[in-house]
Amino acid sequence: MASPSPWVGARCQFSPACDLLGVCRPDGVLQVFDARLGAVRGEVAPSKHLLAACTCLSWKPSHGGQQQEESPSKKGLKMK
Repeated sequence: MASPSPWVGARCQFSPACDLLGVCRPDGVLQVFDARLGAVRGEVAPSKHLLAACTCLSWKPSHGGQQQEESPSKKGLKMK
């Protein structure tokens, strides 16, 4: 029997500018994709020291319609 896909039951949401797609997979991994290219922009996997894995996703709205670039450490993502 094949193992279940990590995408079944995933929760996802587009960023306010619709340029990124965030996905919280049922296995607790958070992935951020470039919505135009489909490429993975970042990923956070649950660690053994964390009490809970990713179960929901929300985006910070941009201010005045301008994109503010944050460093990967502020976003909490390991950028590829």
